[in-house]
Amino acid sequence: MNKILRDLLNYVIVLISLIVIWHIIALILNKAYVPTPLDVLERTYIDLVNKILIDNTMISLYRIFVALVFSTSIGFIVGVISIWARYRFVSDISKTLVFITYPIPHVTLLPILFFLFNIELSKIILIAIITFYPIALSIIEWSQRFPKDLADIISLMGGRRTELIRYVILPSSLPGILTGLRISLNTAYAVIFIAESMVGNNGIGYLIYWYWQRLDYTGMYSAILFLSIIGVSTYLILLKLEKKILRWIY
Repeated sequence: MNKILRDLLNYVIVLISLIVIWHIIALILNKAYVPTPLDVLERTYIDLVNKILIDNTMISLYRIFVALVFSTSIGFIVGVISIWARYRFVSDISKTLVFITYPIPHVTLLPILFFLFNIELSKIILIAIITFYPIALSIIEWSQRFPKDLADIISLMGGRRTELIRYVILPSSLPGILTGLRISLNTAYAVIFIAESMVGNNGIGYLIYWYWQRLDYTGMYSAILFLSIIGVSTYLILLKLEKKILRWIY
């Protein structure tokens, strides 16, 4: 309990410090494009009551959720194949494909996706592509960190490759999978702004861009603040879930 209270106190101190620094900067600059925290909080309350923030955020979260389901599933499959495929050449090709395509600036693929798919699907595919790599790379790395002795015992007892993956590789890869998922989720929040602001008429990213274009800086900060709160909240939830699942580590 003391540790929980201490962590909570640290969060509160940091949050208050950031708000105070923000307020001081706003007073010093005295510009419309840097509103005070109180003005932004008031606008956030108004947009919440009007459901502007809620409706657009739910649309964005839906896109992120669908994209993460695809990227996590495919990332896990590709990650396992890259290390544990029955045929070596399949493993080598899969791993090489991941490593070669990873450095590509994937956001630039959005115009091409617009040509190939409809606008809505293009946004989801872009998020899925970008969030795929942290998961796949984490699994490739962590799936090799398994207890060799346990794997030898399963092999000596006549265990199949699927049983080795299920009882040895998967538990060993779990920390990497959860870490990759947290990184992917935070990346998805950044990508959603780019995807929604380029084309569309809904979503929290579009809302931020729309306020920006109208020079409604208080509304823009309000949407950014709300998206940041959602991002921090989901990150802490996943971190708490990770600590609960990986009790032997934490």
